[in-house]
Amino acid sequence: MGEKRYDIEGYDEEGFDRNGFNRHGINKWTGNLYDRTGRNQAGYDKWGYDKDGYDIYGFNKKGINRYTKSKYDTEGYDREGYDIRGFNKRGINRYTKSKYDTEGYDKEGYDKEGYDIDGFSRGGYHKITRTRYDPQGYNRRRW
Repeated sequence: MGEKRYDIEGYDEEGFDRNGFNRHGINKWTGNLYDRTGRNQAGYDKWGYDKDGYDIYGFNKKGINRYTKSKYDTEGYDREGYDIRGFNKRGINRYTKSKYDTEGYDKEGYDKEGYDIDGFSRGGYHKITRTRYDPQGYNRRRW
């Protein structure tokens, strides 16, 4: 018996890849989207976990990331896509469902008027003194 031949896309003459899936993701032995081990064509089970127990985003069932070994991925986002302050990549807060958190600050740490918690604007000017220094004589860098 000769060696199986595969086309440029990786399918044999019957239309199945090396793992037994056709172009539609149907397994030739089971007749459904999962093979005999319960994995789909991409290698994930019906709950979305790979053979090592991690989902497509790199989190296991306990919410621990494969690479960082913490609840946050390498970009600082958890399983649901929120950072430690509760903002997603689009800047929406997990709890308030708006651009601002429960204390009124956005993802960058500025309130609706454009000032941070120390009273400085993005440009570095203080809310009260209208200079680059606060009433105690400190600038944004605090030195």
